Amino acid sequence: MDELLKLVPRAGVRSESDVLSLFDATAVRLAYTAAGATGRVGSTVGTGTAVLCYVDAAGSIVETTTEIDIINVAVDPVGATKYIDVIRLGNRWKVIWEECPSA
Repeated sequence: MDELLKLVPRAGVRSESDVLSLFDATAVRLAYTAAGATGRVGSTVGTGTAVLCYVDAAGSIVETTTEIDIINVAVDPVGATKYIDVIRLGNRWKVIWEECPSA
């Protein structure tokens, strides 16, 4: 993402999410949720926040400073301190995968 930020004119671009909003495309990203997200109740989706992440050249997960609001359509809540995959649909981020608890 840093390479992408370098390519975009700086006027009005304050963060990675600003860059992402310049593109009308679906994106799947790795994220980390410190507090988790609530589960869906009936037709009301669960909500929470997460921080976008990426995997660097050494294979380490790096958390960015970009916090996103997430929605969860599953009845089960997203656990705290979990890595998740999120898909961007328009300006919403939806949880599509959650790290499973250790057995």
